[in-house]
Amino acid sequence: MLRGLKRLGLARVDGILITHAHGDHVGWTTLELAHDRKIPVYCNRTTWRVAKRKTDDLRLLEKCRPKLVRFFDSAAFRIGDLTVKPFAVPHMGLGQRNGKAHAGAPVGFVLRHKSNGRTKVLGYATDLGHVPDDVVAHLADSDVLIMEANHCERLVDELGAYHGRWVKSDVGHLNNFDTGWAIVEIMRRRPNGPKPLRVLLAHISRDHNTKSRALGQVGGILKECHVRLAGLHLTYQGRRTKVIDIV
Repeated sequence: MLRGLKRLGLARVDGILITHAHGDHVGWTTLELAHDRKIPVYCNRTTWRVAKRKTDDLRLLEKCRPKLVRFFDSAAFRIGDLTVKPFAVPHMGLGQRNGKAHAGAPVGFVLRHKSNGRTKVLGYATDLGHVPDDVVAHLADSDVLIMEANHCERLVDELGAYHGRWVKSDVGHLNNFDTGWAIVEIMRRRPNGPKPLRVLLAHISRDHNTKSRALGQVGGILKECHVRLAGLHLTYQGRRTKVIDIV
């Protein structure tokens, strides 16, 4: 990630946003990156408390001076010239019971940047089992939307994943078709007419999805509903995505 940013001339990182407490989102890598480069980590208190139980050495970030852990609640906050608005998303952990939040309190983010009288908006929502109305409302004004397209339900069933019931649940992960329908609803709720929207599909499962299925199934829903985007793109775990200019 750092090499990719450097090649783009973006060597400085001003903050790390934590969505929830699962190990593929916060852990040793977070600790090393934040501690070695003195980058603040932004997290809600519930998620941080759970993350510390899993990776105890995250407590080191609290002892730095100045402290590298900065807590947010539901209110918008600033990082440099960005305004960041967290919002709750429906996501739990495999086997989570009785409200024991080992996922913490999962959130998505809306990031706003104002320049020359115009505000540009990026919406981010991964790790959510479904897309309720309030999440649609938060994302409706995005210029760029990073949206989970985690799995193809047929592949989950064919491979017999032991955690398949959780993955497909309302607090698991979004399947390709539900992602497509969510984008349709977001487009219907957009203010001020036909504002262009670029969508990047993210958190694509290596085992239960393919790039072609993600694009094909999401794109099929959009075509069926006569929804046109300014672009539908993939994201990758091993390399950066294409650069997108918001004009």
